[in-house]
Amino acid sequence: MSRYSIDGALNAEAIQTAQLDASSICEALQVDDQAEQAALCIIAGHTASTPELQQALWDRLDDDSLLARAATWALGQTQSEAFICERLSDAALDQREHAYGVLAHIAARETQSKKLEAFLVQCIDQELERVQSGKTGLGEHACRVLAILGSQHCEDGIKRVTSEDQYSDRFELQRLRKAISDGGKDLDSIKELTQDWQLIFQDDLASAPAEETAPAEAEQAEEASTPEAAADTAESAEGHPDEQAAAGDPEDPNAPPPVTPKPIDWEAFLASDEAAAVDEQAQQVISQMGPMLEQLSLQALGKNLCDLIGQELVVMVLQVLPQALPPEYMQAALSPQSLNGMQSLARYLSNQGIAEHGEELESGVRQIRGHIVQQVRASGSLHGSDYDEPVFDDAEQADTE
Repeated sequence: MSRYSIDGALNAEAIQTAQLDASSICEALQVDDQAEQAALCIIAGHTASTPELQQALWDRLDDDSLLARAATWALGQTQSEAFICERLSDAALDQREHAYGVLAHIAARETQSKKLEAFLVQCIDQELERVQSGKTGLGEHACRVLAILGSQHCEDGIKRVTSEDQYSDRFELQRLRKAISDGGKDLDSIKELTQDWQLIFQDDLASAPAEETAPAEAEQAEEASTPEAAADTAESAEGHPDEQAAAGDPEDPNAPPPVTPKPIDWEAFLASDEAAAVDEQAQQVISQMGPMLEQLSLQALGKNLCDLIGQELVVMVLQVLPQALPPEYMQAALSPQSLNGMQSLARYLSNQGIAEHGEELESGVRQIRGHIVQQVRASGSLHGSDYDEPVFDDAEQADTE
């Protein structure tokens, strides 16, 4: 019978009052109930650890379940840095991801050793080597720990991961870049990771038993039962029809299916004639910015980048992108080189039949270019000739169309 969990959820009161040593926890972890194991892991986070207990927790970092998250939290509360660092480089993907989570907890609590920064720089090297060999890299996770530490190596790590891993989480990397630019550290992660465990796992806690209604609450309940109050409540619950339509019905059988990502083959694009029509700097900028635009398109517009129409591209670049990037990076994102790279990409997607609305996509880039040129001329700082379109071999044909 479960002692520290209730119907698959954590029993906060039992966990909080538990008095188990490391040996007892190791023995109790042999139960099949994963929620009970997760509860025991949290108890372990409040217990003096041993190598045996650390190994038992490590063995439970192999998925994304409550149990793995609880084991990650527990290891992050104990002196497990050396244990984690010894195993991280050879670990499987899920264990590696959680291992970075453990180090993030340790860094947020400021209990790390002086060696951790150098170790994380080596981790970035190893993650990028995995990327080069066709495996999944987790460089952004190592960068997050560096950002929590406020490390001077963080900015360089972010640049490297952004440039060398096209599948890295661009939004997380941009968030980290902005965090260290604003506060020197990733203060949001520090706040999140140093919360009380019951706040971190609040969605996994068993509901508290209903208590006897207090007299004041009973009086409120009686007032709420009047016809007038019921009418007010119904009106409030219905809300405005437009608001209901915007919210949508999550169980609507007619709702569109989730979008299947269609990643762009960036190596093929960079080897194309369209990419060769722009200079090397433009190629470099779009190869770094392109994957971020792919993610932004999926997350903000719910469509693949190659499926956008021209106006959607304009909205994404001029309205959505500034909310995702720090202001100092928007200048580079809207530079002549960036727009040239963007136009060469649009033409490549159109010529290869990859883009559903290829010509519209390139027209969208032209609208963005025109908008930027107007801003430049209005500022009086430049005449805008730097923003001239690149010359493609099929430019004459495109103009006649």
